[in-house]
Amino acid sequence: MRKNIKKLFALMTALFLAAGILLWGETAKAASPTEAKDSVVCIGVGDAYGNLIGWGTGFAVGEPGEPIQYIVTNAHVAEPTDEDGNYIPCSLTVYFSAAANRSMMAEVYWCDQTADLAILKLPEETTEREALVLCPMEDVDMDDEFAALGYPATSMASDFVKFDTTDISITRGGISKQVRVSGRDCYLLDIQISQGNSGGPLVNSEGEVVGVNTFMLNDEARYAVAIDELIRDVSQDEVPYVLAGEQIPVLYFVIGGAALLVVVLVVVIVAVRSSKAKTGEAKAASVSAAPPTPPPGPWPETIPTPPADPVQKQAPPAPDARFVIVAGSASPLAGKSYPAGREQTIGRDGSRCDIVFPVETKGVSAKHCKISPAEEGIVLSDLGSTYGTFLANGTKVEPGQKRLLRLGDAFYLGGEDNRFEVR
Repeated sequence: MRKNIKKLFALMTALFLAAGILLWGETAKAASPTEAKDSVVCIGVGDAYGNLIGWGTGFAVGEPGEPIQYIVTNAHVAEPTDEDGNYIPCSLTVYFSAAANRSMMAEVYWCDQTADLAILKLPEETTEREALVLCPMEDVDMDDEFAALGYPATSMASDFVKFDTTDISITRGGISKQVRVSGRDCYLLDIQISQGNSGGPLVNSEGEVVGVNTFMLNDEARYAVAIDELIRDVSQDEVPYVLAGEQIPVLYFVIGGAALLVVVLVVVIVAVRSSKAKTGEAKAASVSAAPPTPPPGPWPETIPTPPADPVQKQAPPAPDARFVIVAGSASPLAGKSYPAGREQTIGRDGSRCDIVFPVETKGVSAKHCKISPAEEGIVLSDLGSTYGTFLANGTKVEPGQKRLLRLGDAFYLGGEDNRFEVR
């Protein structure tokens, strides 16, 4: 047994060390300006009545490979002002695809008017975009080729409602020099940018963000604010982002694996000792519990069978499956039915939901609502969704409310297309 434990320990140690050697040298980086398009969004600016009064560009930051919740843009996009410098009350909508009606309302999380930078926070995490890696000035190769990504007015015009990710423009060129403008670090660009590009990322050939396309001093001089202005003022603990060249935190994987290895080893040793102790107890019990010498006869010819145990062990009851919810004919889940005998979460995030809509489904949040079994039907609860959960008559189920639905009742997520009926 000891030899087997040593072999197990040696094998697990070798596996974790191999993983550490392979992963330790990985650094955070993108692949190209074209792939960086997967991180760019259009930001619609609406007036108090919901009418579009302008738009800008933004890009996602966060941990690579993880859902994102923060968008970087310009301060003059997030908090526009009039000619006198007065703030114009507005609403901000982050569009992933206006053509597919995929968008989220956003709020200003951080804003620096001097640097002309802002960070928007989405109401929930999303996988609609991927986080970009940030590259500070000290690591920028001035001889590299750079690209400005965004939604310039020339490509959008009056077709805003039709735009999609394919409408993101990539304009390539160079950086003339690093300069200081009005007390902020900037890049003078040899790249054509125009209205609508504001807030979009300026990336190097590796798809890493070096600056934020911002302003023009005249018809020819175009600038981008260096990403250092954001890095200096925003902590990675407040808003998650990754710098170019930073080690991907695989150290946690190695440490966690080593801890798991120790736990497994301790469990095995305890189990072995426990097994030995039980074996010793069993042997002792077998000696002490030896049957006594039977008294001299006469003995009965048969030994009566003891009465049966009146308490019979029963298997636990199966979940109550009297009710099911059936997706409507217009739903992406059309024709599918789901037993309602246990609590289930409904949404687009397959890692956190039991009933999962396609990620591109309109009106459905990552974790939208949940159903729970009840004696007379099911209980419906909203989980703070962006688009709302509604009863068949249009009544909104507010977060924290519990609504009892009986046989024949219906509800929908965001819109009538995402409908379920209780049967």
